[in-house]
Amino acid sequence: MKATISKQNRRWVALVIGVFMAVAITFTILPVTFAQGSKADLPRSARIQSIAGKGKVRIQRDNPTQSFFARQGTELNRGDLLTPDKGVQVTIVCPNGLQRSVKALSGLGKVCPIWKTDASRGTQSAETVGGLDASIPYLITPRHSLSLSAKPLFRWNAVAGASDYSVEVSSPTGIVWQTKTKNTHITYTGKPLEPGVGYSFVVTTPIGRSSREDKTPNGELAKALDFRVLRSSEAAEVQTLNAKLLQNKPINETTALMLATYYGDYVLPASEIAAYGLAQDNYQTYSLSAEAIAVLEAQLKQNQRSPILYRTLGDLYWQTGLIQLAGDAYNSAIAQVESPEDLEEWTLAHYGLGQVYATLKDPQQLLYSLSQARAGFIFLGSRDQAEQLERQIERLRKATSK
Repeated sequence: MKATISKQNRRWVALVIGVFMAVAITFTILPVTFAQGSKADLPRSARIQSIAGKGKVRIQRDNPTQSFFARQGTELNRGDLLTPDKGVQVTIVCPNGLQRSVKALSGLGKVCPIWKTDASRGTQSAETVGGLDASIPYLITPRHSLSLSAKPLFRWNAVAGASDYSVEVSSPTGIVWQTKTKNTHITYTGKPLEPGVGYSFVVTTPIGRSSREDKTPNGELAKALDFRVLRSSEAAEVQTLNAKLLQNKPINETTALMLATYYGDYVLPASEIAAYGLAQDNYQTYSLSAEAIAVLEAQLKQNQRSPILYRTLGDLYWQTGLIQLAGDAYNSAIAQVESPEDLEEWTLAHYGLGQVYATLKDPQQLLYSLSQARAGFIFLGSRDQAEQLERQIERLRKATSK
């Protein structure tokens, strides 16, 4: 992926990024629906835990309108209709952790009575976009995020030829921890970090290449790469939800996806942001993205290589501003597609790549990705989304032909 663009295309780049970002949530973030008496501290959706029997399971979404065959891990929303073939039984994990079995046409609103009421989620902060220069140890996690642990795991990009790395953790009052390691990750072993304080960490190679050199596609330094440890009150709420979802069982693909989505969506209560030194205009960009990424990558290391895991990982990397890693994950999702049950993931992965190429200002790859996503939405029966993309593609083609 190239991060450069010719002068004649600069005008249309500004146009496409504006249009693209305006409609991105429509396609990549499925809508949250509301129900009285439901909880805000829940995953935004249910998931298919298992499908037993010979046959398929069809999902009919109402917003956006889509119809496709489901697989294990498929995300389910309150307005969806689930239709198993005769003799097929579907086990669903509801947002509150309860499991339900479905054997006939069912509306998810009745199968799972309690749904998330807060539609907020962590969103990408433009200041954090980076991770494009492989010659520096750019930060991977935590990166502009919250942390459940007072002794977090730090991860960064592996630099070719680097024999070791110097790691430095700082608070607003100065350096709190320093160490060296030959690895590209290390767990903090200093005095437990204080909840609510904005910390940062810097990684440097023996020849002086630093994570501070991380830049956006426009050449500006990436900023706001700090992290904050949750206070015990907020952490306890998260751990309670974890216990409900896992029920003392090992994490599988479905629960990993639910946990990752919950962590990635997590936003501090608005009433508590002052205790974290955050403001109304930026607190929603901080989520538990490091924990979300770790859960998914742990599944992938167990050879759970599915399109939905990779596509969700791509969304999380995109959310934290790691554009190259997001693109790699989306491409891996596409490469893993094997059956009609993967159509939704194939479509969303291509659309995710469109976001990546729009940010990298690569017109040819952008048009290809949007065209593929449009084809996917057509097969999903999402006429509105396909038509929106068609209009956008035509505008881009006209702009690039000038």
